[in-house]
Order: sequence, then C-alpha cells, then structure tokens
Amino acid sequence: MFLSVTVLFSCFRNRPARSQMVAVTRSRQNKPLGPRTNWSGLSLECSSWPLNDTFHYNSPVEKQFPIAYVVLIHHQKSISAVRQYMRLLKHLYRPQNLICLHIDRKAPQKWIKAIKKFARTCYPKNIIMPKKSAKVVYASPSTLNAHLVCLKELLQYNHTWRYVIDLHGTELPLVTNRDIVEAFKKANGVNIVPFGTDIDSIGNSTFTHKQITHKAIVSIVTNKIKITDRNGPTSAFSRDFVKFIFSSPKAIALRKYLQDVMSAEEYFFSTLNNLPEAPGGWLKRKQLNFELPKVSTRVFQQNNNNPKICRAKHYRHNICVVSTSDINWLEQRSEARSQFFHNKYISSYNKGIMDYIERNLVFRNENEEINDYLSVLS
Repeated sequence: MFLSVTVLFSCFRNRPARSQMVAVTRSRQNKPLGPRTNWSGLSLECSSWPLNDTFHYNSPVEKQFPIAYVVLIHHQKSISAVRQYMRLLKHLYRPQNLICLHIDRKAPQKWIKAIKKFARTCYPKNIIMPKKSAKVVYASPSTLNAHLVCLKELLQYNHTWRYVIDLHGTELPLVTNRDIVEAFKKANGVNIVPFGTDIDSIGNSTFTHKQITHKAIVSIVTNKIKITDRNGPTSAFSRDFVKFIFSSPKAIALRKYLQDVMSAEEYFFSTLNNLPEAPGGWLKRKQLNFELPKVSTRVFQQNNNNPKICRAKHYRHNICVVSTSDINWLEQRSEARSQFFHNKYISSYNKGIMDYIERNLVFRNENEEINDYLSVLS
C-alpha cells in the first residue's frame, strides 16, 4: 500500500543535511558494539535490530524479479562480527528474494546458533542453510566448495530466482534492491563476471579433459580450456549459468582440476564464463552496447595510488577496510550506481561508515516509493 502524500513528503522535510549525517556518523565510528564475548547480551529479537523497519516499500518491478544470494560467513571471534552479518542479511531481504547462508563449519557452536536463530526467527521463508557446510580455510579450495554447496541448494529449492549474487559477509550494498533488479533486466541473462586474463601461474594455462563414454567404450573426447584469473571478488550469474556449472562435463572436470589450487574460486567461474557455450557468458556480454555495473569492488593496498581512497590506510589481507574518511568516494560510487556492493567493512573497526551508507539506502528507497506514487497520480 502506498503512503499518503503528507507522509511521503515528510521524508524530504525530515531528512538531515549531509553535514549532520557525516558528523553523527563519525561520532559513532569507533564505538564498541558490546563485549567481544558477551553472548548473553546479544538480542535475537528482530524488532531490536537497527533498520528493521526500512525497505518496507517493495515495488511491483522487484516483486516480479526475485534474486538469490550466496553469503559466505567466515569464522570471526567477536560478537560484533555476528551483528555485522545480521545487518547484511537485513539489506538483502525482500519477500521474493532467497538467501543461502553458508557458515564456516569450524566456527564455535554458540556463534553458529546465534546466526541460525536470527535467520530462522526473522526470515524463515527467505534464508536457507546447507545441511552440510564446508570447513573454510582462507584462500584454499574449500572456499570454492562452499560457494558450490550453496549454489546447488539454491537450484534444488522450490523458488523462481532469476539471478544469483555471490557475496562475503564483509560486504555492504551501495545501491537499492530496485537498482540491482533494473541492472539485471538490462543484462537480460548475461552474467556479470569480471573478465580475467589468461595465466600460467598454476602450471599450464590449459588442461586436458578426457571423457570416456558409458561402459568405457573407446570414444574419447579431449577438451582444452584456458584458465583465467578474475579481477574481482564477487560475481552475478544467471540461473541457466548455474545449471551449466553442475551439468557441463567441462565444469565438472575443471572443478576436480582446481581441488589443489589456492583461491580456486578466482579461476573457476571466470574460466567457465569465457567458454563459448556458457549461458550468458563473455561472448554474449561482448555483444552488449553498454557497460554493466560491477557486482562488487575492493581496493588492494599495492594498487592504491589515490590518496583520497582508503585514507585511514587500514588493510586486512591486503584489502582496504573502509572508514568514515572514505565517505566521499563511496557516496560517488553509490550515486553513479556503478557497482552493487563494496568490500571490505568491519564494524568492530569502524561502524560509522556502515551507518552512513545504510541511511543513504533508506532515503533512496523512500524516494523510489515517492516517485512511483507520483507516477500513478500523473
């Protein structure tokens, strides 16, 4: 139901100035979220969490275009990490969306139970969790296995999602759900996978897949595939491409080949996306006469020559952890809608930047409702 005109336009009157938002945000940037191990103080009531009442407006366009998400949650010791993951889930939620949540199997049970309880209490119809999760080791092939476990669960679930976005728990959206839907509709089945270059760093840049037909009949098919390295941490795949991942003999062979390769997920999806037969793959993307937005970006320490980016110079695993000093360039990317998400946020380091980005998303969602309401009146 649309809000009244009075309520709608009060959104404009009540919106604080940008300078006020920045000041409040920076004042909160390093306030602790509670004791690092005081689990008894972690409320699991949905209504107690910040921004619970945001994103109520869900346009007809969004309702007709369900999106799936794979969210990988790695083991962190702090209670603030659990709260951050819960915060991300609230941003991804829409009644029509589906989320597969993969929690690192080596995480402590109280940690896993807290997240599971939140998901099942607040979003029982929208969040699924694999029955058997992987024990994830940073930069190991286990990360690829975790992605694939969730992708398979999403295919088997009775749901009509059309695209799936692969995420990590340290990301946060810079655009609204509607922005993402409109980009996917424009992509029309094309995957959004950063294009990598051919590499030789894991041995031969091609591997040979020998497939022997049923009952070991003499016929042998040899397929050579160039291995590529993707340029970004996050991708979006069409449903047909996900089916291809589990049905293509080349995909199955490539997965086996990468089982002893570090950061296997950084080769697997981009390599398959470059195959001529891949649904929505690189060949189809080259036919587009416009640029698709990036799914997510991150700033690497060795590549950062811009003094205005990552001003606090705080890096983890060689990736910039953003802070309130990065508000300007993150806001520019948000307004340009050039990317869906950004990585990396760590709330225990700087919660203020997350608060600011969230407030921007809230107001943008309200404006979407206002614009739709006015279009009905006109």
